[in-house]
Amino acid sequence: MTQPPAVARAATLAAAIPASELPRLRHRMRWVLFAVAALGSTGYIAAVTVGTLVAAQLSGGAALGGLPTTTTTIGTAIAASLIALVMLRWGRRLGLLLGLAVGVLGGAIVLGSVVAESIPLLLIGSAFTGFANAAGNLGRYIAADMATPDRRASAIGLVVWGTTVGAVIGPNLTAPAGAVALSLGLPELAGPYGLTVLFIGLAWVVSAMLLRPEPYALADPSALPTPTDEHGEVPSLPAILTRPSVATALVTLVAAQVVMVLIMTMTPLH
Repeated sequence: MTQPPAVARAATLAAAIPASELPRLRHRMRWVLFAVAALGSTGYIAAVTVGTLVAAQLSGGAALGGLPTTTTTIGTAIAASLIALVMLRWGRRLGLLLGLAVGVLGGAIVLGSVVAESIPLLLIGSAFTGFANAAGNLGRYIAADMATPDRRASAIGLVVWGTTVGAVIGPNLTAPAGAVALSLGLPELAGPYGLTVLFIGLAWVVSAMLLRPEPYALADPSALPTPTDEHGEVPSLPAILTRPSVATALVTLVAAQVVMVLIMTMTPLH
């Protein structure tokens, strides 16, 4: 089975890295991904926190309050597939940078939607911020690739902790950001979207400067081969979905997502 282009190119880079340097580079890369997750989620969660309030304010009622979260979630789902394709062809670093860049653009669009009082712009920008969320989620698997099988759960957990940092800090910065927006003559709810642009932008800068070399070049050999079935062929998506463990995981994820989104949507209104 032919390796994805990005993996093939990374093999050449990996050959030039001394084996003695791999542990240090992998350790540094994991903490870079932690920082990217913390910064990106701070901006993303700030947007999610006030999205419900903005939609309710612009529409004059709570009925449309869930739409920004809906479009953000759809944007995340679409972005996850698109960014993964970019990563396979051009590398993990470029895919991460692309997702964060679209997230910054989304934050700027949503900020403009608050000033212009435009619900369509709010929804478009919210969908674009989902790209930053998808990039942050995929960062977990970049970290996992650089770990041996027995340490992959810990590598993923470290990046998830970075996301948690952002989830705690982001909502608590919305009030100060609103005060800053008012002092600048902007609507109060525009302030948190300034945080979205700022923190996702910082995540992009950190990735551009420190996410080197290409993460595929630091991957553990066990993470690189293309998964195959017992006949040596790549299993189709329908075949994967028929596996009981996959179906169980999907049902669990959907149920958990429903509960999480319900709480995240109704809490700001209350």
